[in-house]
Order: sequence, then C-alpha cells, then structure tokens
Amino acid sequence: MWVFKIFLGIIYLILYLKSVTVFLFHGARRFYFSVVSQPYSHEQIREDSKDLTKLPRHISFVVLESHVSFADIAQLVVWSMAVGIPYISVYDREGRLYRL
Repeated sequence: MWVFKIFLGIIYLILYLKSVTVFLFHGARRFYFSVVSQPYSHEQIREDSKDLTKLPRHISFVVLESHVSFADIAQLVVWSMAVGIPYISVYDREGRLYRL
C-alpha cells in the first residue's frame, strides 16, 4: 500500500512540475514576443545605433527555414537601412526570394 502512495506522489509531482514548466515557458514566450513585436521608428533605431563605432558596408541574411516570414525579413531590411548599412543581401535555400 505504501508503495502505491509513493508512486502516486511521484506522479503528482511530475504532473505539477510539468504544469509549472509550461506556465513559465508560456509566460517567458509572451514577454519575449511583446518586446520583439513592438515597432521601432527610424529615429529610435538611429538613436540606438549612434554609439556604434563601426558599421558594415554590406550585410547578408541567410534564411534557412522552410517557412519564410516575409514580414520579418522586411523588418530586418528596414532596420539595416535605418542604421545606415548601404548594401543588403538576402539569401534562402530554394531561391524563393529570388523568384519574387
């Protein structure tokens, strides 16, 4: 009987830890996306980047995912332009961006 109670206690502990982990993961995820998804203006980007001592003349983005988020790629390009990088290249594995 005591073995069964210990077994149930371990099962309850595992389920509790799983629910706590899921809760913390979703909270951290929600916080990350609320910070990342806030749009920046060109002035804010320039203000944040004015202390940089060196800027590249050319930046390349390589997209390795099978699902391409054009909004995220556009945001990277606009951010690069706002910082003052004159040449920007975007590559992907299948050449889908080139065909557009």
